[in-house]
Amino acid sequence: MAQFQTWFGSKPFLVYGIQLLPLTPISDYRDSIKWMKSIYYPLAQSCDSDPDCEKSGWSILELAVLATVGHQNLATERALKVPSTVFESAGGNGHSLTNTLWFIATREQLTEPLPLKEGQTAPDTENDNLPVEFDLVDCYKPESCTEYVLDTIVDSYTCRQRIQWLMNNLGKSQKDACVQVASLEYYDVCGKCNPYAETKPKEDSGSESSICPPCSLEECSSDLNRCPTYEHTYVCSAGMNRGGCLSYNWDLESGECNACCELTNCLSVKPVVLEMKDKVNEKSDDSCPPCSAEVCRNSKIQCPSDFSAPYVCSEGESFGGCSPRPWSLENKQCKKCCKLFPACDE
Repeated sequence: MAQFQTWFGSKPFLVYGIQLLPLTPISDYRDSIKWMKSIYYPLAQSCDSDPDCEKSGWSILELAVLATVGHQNLATERALKVPSTVFESAGGNGHSLTNTLWFIATREQLTEPLPLKEGQTAPDTENDNLPVEFDLVDCYKPESCTEYVLDTIVDSYTCRQRIQWLMNNLGKSQKDACVQVASLEYYDVCGKCNPYAETKPKEDSGSESSICPPCSLEECSSDLNRCPTYEHTYVCSAGMNRGGCLSYNWDLESGECNACCELTNCLSVKPVVLEMKDKVNEKSDDSCPPCSAEVCRNSKIQCPSDFSAPYVCSEGESFGGCSPRPWSLENKQCKKCCKLFPACDE
């Protein structure tokens, strides 16, 4: 029998990570470049979307793969920011910062490094081959990110000045700087320069009831950022299903959600950790009984490991969505829910 899981969990960063331990010279013979390239996207997506990955040391393995697929400098930069405590945790135990830096520095220099895209989960989508460039040109959107858009002023500075500042002062690439300004911070004005935008800015979008714009930096940092990671992730930001998650746009005309936004570009933003006692109505627990082992072990359910949003939709259109309060079962979005608890997958 072959299963994509481990005895202590089925999150992808655990499944791939356990195959990479330990980082030693034998890794050169054990792990082929082809295999490392094939696992990097799902490993990075899983790790970067779950704070527990770094906290428990598994991000060290992600950095090892990042270096192996051709990005040693970036892996070194990120390794130096890893808290020292992770080397005493489950995934980091047995490693050290010295060993990690040694492993990164001794990787083979590749003539064709794996293209990187923040939050990318598969190598065959439209924008996979965006190069890492440090000169501002057109944010890889020449048809929409025009000189007029770049020179539009928002809060005393143009979109161009804001993007250029991030590149010059924080060392961000054109891609990352454009995503931060045009998707997370100033979507309304600079949105046409978002390199991964698949939706039109508000003034060209037609009916606002059929579209969920990219979430703002404030929304990315709020309790809305708890959804499972789909290819595109849409969260209801207002209404009776606030916090509900879908892999497609919410229908704002149904009355079940009044406003929504897309979380796809929020992976690098750490969400707020909620206080359970302030957010959960304990009297409503009856509608969401404790989850079964089958639900707990489902790889598509990846709720926060700190149990800040323990109520998971286990049946319905919002399957896999996590909420700090019991789901409303009076509409079609979620037909059945349950409550996650420590060690529920054992």
